[in-house]
Amino acid sequence: AIARWKPRYVLLVGIAAGFEENEANLGDVLVSEQIVDYELQKIVDVSKWAALVGWFLGRRKPSEEYRFSVHRSDVRLQNAALNFLGDGWNDLIAIARPTHGKPNRLPGPMATGDKVVQRRTLVKALLDRWPKLIGLEMEAGGVASACFQAASRPGFFMIRGVSDLADEKKGTAGVRKWRKYASDVAASYAI
Repeated sequence: AIARWKPRYVLLVGIAAGFEENEANLGDVLVSEQIVDYELQKIVDVSKWAALVGWFLGRRKPSEEYRFSVHRSDVRLQNAALNFLGDGWNDLIAIARPTHGKPNRLPGPMATGDKVVQRRTLVKALLDRWPKLIGLEMEAGGVASACFQAASRPGFFMIRGVSDLADEKKGTAGVRKWRKYASDVAASYAI
């Protein structure tokens, strides 16, 4: 698509898991400042002794080493989003919010990987290494890489609505009802 149409910008809009630890709540808008791909890892065999010592000291398994790949968002689009005043975009939201309140906008780094995450241990491991992450999604690593590797180098930017918190409640009816709203919130903010 990039080679054929040579866009100036590629904007990725959709849903993501938010990290409560950094104030992301269901229905909020996440504005990516950078994409942190956590999928590159080194997995090594370790002795039972080393694993036991690591567990005793409260560390993750010493056999997993993350090799983060980071892509920054387009500076012009990021500055435009961060300097966007007012909440008139809320008027564009067409889906009823599942609970009372209004969405908040939260800028920050977003994690990306190729797994649907419903496990807080992964969230904790990512936050241990990258404490300011605001959320997690699945597509940006590939899209950002394609933008940065393309000859035309279009600017990349991502906006996501928080549809879940990457925990065991992800598939429950109470959380599933946020998906349509989160999609609409992200699209409304992008517009």
